[in-house]
Amino acid sequence: MSWKIGGKFYRRTDIKMTLWYVLTFLVSALLICTFLYLRLGHQLIKEIDQFLLDETKEMERVLSRESKETYFLMRFEDEVMARKYYPFFFQILDKEGKPVYVSKEFQEMGYVTKNQMLINARNGKETRERIHSPRRRTPYRIISTPVYKNGKLTEIIQLEIAHKYSFHYLSCTRAKEPFIHEISGLMEIPSDLPCFEEMGVTQGVSRILQILKDGGMHILPVHAEVEGGIWDKYFIELCEKVQSMDFQILPLSKIRALLETETLPVRKYRMVLLPGRSSPCAV
Repeated sequence: MSWKIGGKFYRRTDIKMTLWYVLTFLVSALLICTFLYLRLGHQLIKEIDQFLLDETKEMERVLSRESKETYFLMRFEDEVMARKYYPFFFQILDKEGKPVYVSKEFQEMGYVTKNQMLINARNGKETRERIHSPRRRTPYRIISTPVYKNGKLTEIIQLEIAHKYSFHYLSCTRAKEPFIHEISGLMEIPSDLPCFEEMGVTQGVSRILQILKDGGMHILPVHAEVEGGIWDKYFIELCEKVQSMDFQILPLSKIRALLETETLPVRKYRMVLLPGRSSPCAV
């Protein structure tokens, strides 16, 4: 009897339509997320490659003017490693593929010269490689560029950078507490407070103040077009009320300094549909 009732229930037109729309939404969300993930990864690779190529041209220009003695290359390495953002490591090979100079970090990576790279260099082609090292979880990106003078191969410049940007922390999820991203090893400082547009500006201000009454450290996601635009007066009102509650308003860089990496959990983010959102958010 119960089987017949269940069969009739699933044959109802409204139930079929509901299941169809739910399935369509889930498949569409999966396809969109997959496309965005692949597109972002491809774009990051292009930007990293362009950065390495630009630095290779600069290094080639400098080497054409300066002596290739060891002291000069050591000085150049010190200057590169002193950069706050995007330091890279390098190796210079002669036309036979034998090292002329190897920077310290490049040597520690354990890179092994491949025959295909030498073949490409002798044919005037650059070689792009993605290398995994047992010393770290994120891969390295290496570009080997042949240098020709008077039509002859003179040296090969190899530049590599960790396959990530030199961020000190991230803030790209809506999790409830900070954590360490399992893949990148970077600290995540999530926005745990609701957005104005999720709850409505009036209700949003009161809800945020209610959460803050319990104390603790919280991150408010703000947008230039919302809190800095059409609802700026409500944002100013919120900031004034928060300060009257003896809270400090700090940028993420200051909050980062207050957190201890060793005590944070290490995990992957997951996708969750939050109240007031039309699509899933990373948490």
